[in-house]
Amino acid sequence: MDTEHDIPEEFTELSNQFIDLANSLGEQWPRARISATLMYAAARYNAFNWLNREGNPGQEEEEAAEYYTVQYREMFLNHVGVLRSSVETYGDLQE
Repeated sequence: MDTEHDIPEEFTELSNQFIDLANSLGEQWPRARISATLMYAAARYNAFNWLNREGNPGQEEEEAAEYYTVQYREMFLNHVGVLRSSVETYGDLQE
């Protein structure tokens, strides 16, 4: 478990599977293309998931967009901080 953020180990393991796939695709595509494709896929999947939700049926589209935006920003900034310290210590990282 990521004890700093109370993230269960299985959640991290699942996200690592996406990162592993992205890294393998990075052998034939530039990192920027992979990054853009992951964001596109996440937005597409989350839109589908939101439209087919069972919980919070009264949530408006803009509320959902705000929720996803805030969550992404928080996760992005957290990972930048974690990875920045590793880059400063070890140099360029391969995910």
